Amino acid sequence: MNKANIAKKIGISFMLMIFLGVSFIFGLFIPQCFAEDNTVTKVRVAYIYDGDYMYKTPQGEYKGYEVEYIYDLAQEANWQISFKDYHDSESSLADLKNDKVDILIGMAKTPEREKQYLFSDKKMVTSYMTLMVRPDDDRYTFGDLVSLQNITTASRRGSVVVDIYLDWCAQNNIKPNLLLFDNYKDALQALLDKKADSMVVGGVYALDKTRPVAQFSPSDSYFMLAPNRMDIKKQLDAANDQLLVQNPLFEMSLFDKYFGKVQSSTPLFTPREKAYIKEAPTIKVAMLNNVPPYSYEGRDGSLQGIVLEYYKKLSAISGLKFAFQSYADLPAALAAVKNKQADVLAIYQQDIISAFHDNLILTLPYNTLNLAQ
Repeated sequence: MNKANIAKKIGISFMLMIFLGVSFIFGLFIPQCFAEDNTVTKVRVAYIYDGDYMYKTPQGEYKGYEVEYIYDLAQEANWQISFKDYHDSESSLADLKNDKVDILIGMAKTPEREKQYLFSDKKMVTSYMTLMVRPDDDRYTFGDLVSLQNITTASRRGSVVVDIYLDWCAQNNIKPNLLLFDNYKDALQALLDKKADSMVVGGVYALDKTRPVAQFSPSDSYFMLAPNRMDIKKQLDAANDQLLVQNPLFEMSLFDKYFGKVQSSTPLFTPREKAYIKEAPTIKVAMLNNVPPYSYEGRDGSLQGIVLEYYKKLSAISGLKFAFQSYADLPAALAAVKNKQADVLAIYQQDIISAFHDNLILTLPYNTLNLAQ
């Protein structure tokens, strides 16, 4: 047997010893940490339709951000989950108080609720309120608060969202007309049937045949438990802590799975914005000519690349006109913007601190690179 084979056998034997040693340690300690009590706890969870947060498939499966979150907790806490369907929030709250269900998901904390129920130690999501209208209703445009005066808004009866919405309206001198329904499905139907001009919900929504016109008042949501189920609360909090130890970005990753790819509809512009677009001069874009596939010069000397196609698409959507100027490096392109020879730097890969020192205002990112080592 040559030296290479002997070394290989020694290496394999050494790795096998390490594997057996690690397996022994896990077998010795893991049961003490996680399997000390193998008792399965039955946990009853209230179900109310809530968009991509909680819904049922045509086959009757429970799905959504909140459903997946509770199943992750169940796996850690050794729970057996069952769902109980509700048509309205008031019935689910009454059953929670009367010990007919154990957990409501995605609930806002209020002083009144904290007197009657238990809440998880940590929030389960932070999301803003969303005011939505029909996509073809050009009376309302995103961010145009003046157009919202006297708007008729549908929402769910008994929801904290209604109080938050009314507070936001008062702060902005908006006087809405409210139509309250037992659940969001009925509120959505009222919007689609043109009985309401808008619908307000708590969270990020991408419902068919709607588009957002306002997003406001970010708020935390929690798991809310029956007042006598401190045992489940302790298990829930411990399981939630364990999820975050395993993955500190658990909540963010789960949120991105359900809401990260929500596609915005084609924007509607206010009369003022339309007037600006109509009269706006051609916007000069400084592009690097040597960073393929993003922007580069082709064989004929013309600019090509992904960034160029992006701006063409942006022009088609917005109506703005762009002209492209070629530069060999970032300092030259940056100098052109600073000297007002160009209006926009097409691609900027530095952070906001660098942008501040370069006297630039950054847009939201339009591309993100995942790097692997």
